Amino acid sequence: GLARVDLESATNLDLSAMGLQSQGLPEILGTLTGLGVETFRWILTVLIAGGFAVWCFKDAGFRASGRDVVAGIVLGLLVPVGFWTTGVLGYDMFDPTQLGSFTFVAPAGESLQYLMTFTGATINFGVAIVGGVILGSFLASIATRSFHWEAFQGTEDMATHLYGAALMGIGGVLALGCTIGQGLTGVSTLAVGSFIAWLSILAGGWVGMKSLEEGGVGPALQSLFGRG
Repeated sequence: GLARVDLESATNLDLSAMGLQSQGLPEILGTLTGLGVETFRWILTVLIAGGFAVWCFKDAGFRASGRDVVAGIVLGLLVPVGFWTTGVLGYDMFDPTQLGSFTFVAPAGESLQYLMTFTGATINFGVAIVGGVILGSFLASIATRSFHWEAFQGTEDMATHLYGAALMGIGGVLALGCTIGQGLTGVSTLAVGSFIAWLSILAGGWVGMKSLEEGGVGPALQSLFGRG
C-alpha cells in the first residue's frame, strides 16, 4: 500500500495549478481555447462515438453477427444505466451513494470482504454487479448448454495465470480501473486519465500477445521494432 501511494504521488499532476477544474477533455480544451466546454463536449462525443461506430461496422463479420451487435449495444447502455442507478435510483440525502458505474477492480476486493463480513456489512452497487455477472454468466452458460469445467493445463500454465493476475491486480489499482472501469465507464466521461489507461491496456495487451507468440517480451519488442 505504501509503495502504491508513493508511486501514485510521484506520477500525479495537479491540474488545478494549471487553472483546470477537472481532467475532462471538454473542460481542458474549452478552457485552453476559450470556445466553451459544452461545444467541445458535443464535438468529442460525436467524433469519438461516431469513430468507434464506423470502425466497428465497417467490418463485414461484425455487421453479420447479430450477437456481437446486440452485445455491444447492451454493454454500452449499461454504463449510463449504472450512473442512473447510483445517482438517481440509489440517491438518499441521508445516506449518500458514491456516483459510479460498471468497474470490477475495487468491487472484486469489496466482494471478498463482503463474503467474509456479510453479517456486519451491507451490499453495495459494486458487490451487486460482481455477483450479477457471475450469476448471469452461469445462467447463460446453462441456457446455451455451454457450461463446462476448466482447469490449468499444468504448472507452467498456472504460473503464467498467477503472474498475469498479479500484473492485472497491480495495474488495475494504479489505473483506478480495468478494461471495463476505464475502457468503458471511464472513457464515457471523456476523462484524460481514462484514455491514457485505455490506450495503455491496448498496448499492454498487444505486447502480451506478441510475447506469447514470440516466446518473451524481448523477442516481441525486437519483432516490433525490427519491422518498423
